[in-house]
Amino acid sequence: MYFRSSQLGRVPMAATGPLLLFSTSPLRREAFRVLLLYHADIPVVGVGELLDAVRTLETASCTAVLVDCTVPEPELLTLAGELAFHARGRPLGAILPASAAIYVPMLQRLGVRALLSSEASLEEFLFGLSALLSGQDFVSPPFAEHLRRSMEREHAPHRQLSAREWQVFALLVQGWGNTAIARRLNVAPKTVGEYRRRIARKLGCTTVAELVHYAVAHGLVKPSGSLPQALSEEA
Repeated sequence: MYFRSSQLGRVPMAATGPLLLFSTSPLRREAFRVLLLYHADIPVVGVGELLDAVRTLETASCTAVLVDCTVPEPELLTLAGELAFHARGRPLGAILPASAAIYVPMLQRLGVRALLSSEASLEEFLFGLSALLSGQDFVSPPFAEHLRRSMEREHAPHRQLSAREWQVFALLVQGWGNTAIARRLNVAPKTVGEYRRRIARKLGCTTVAELVHYAVAHGLVKPSGSLPQALSEEA
């Protein structure tokens, strides 16, 4: 498990239904299920596929969504955006390794309310989860600096992007083309084209290469040693 050992007992939580836990690891899903049932008396519905998560959100009365970020970091933003979209107002939290700290501002912009460090103590984790279930924001101390820098750039052009535009933007800078993005987001290719035009207008970037440069320059993604082939495409 992630969290440092503790003698902590049960912690009251403002939960009125089960917590949806997304983790690609069956062992982690079971560990979280036992931990939360013991310490917080919260039932957990664990899923490991995005489609299963969407179906569960549509059919079950889950109180909140918690993402155990065991997916590769480049897919993190897309996953969070999809879950935030389908959560339909239910609070969304994420457990992140230190290496994913650079994505924290974008995750918060996508609607992630609780940003929990995988290095947190059990007390900190449960405190953050309690805040999430109460509809409050929570940020683990290791991620606070990244958010502070983001707030200093509050008036930067990318702050104008909608949640859906953020999803398209994140996929574009990873080298995805219109058709692949349309399949990933389950929308028409012409809809993706419209999102790209909006993004280009708001950020002043006319090519995907310029979008990548913008993302790196503003600390939104990590610099990469090589650029995807799609970066030569026109935005």
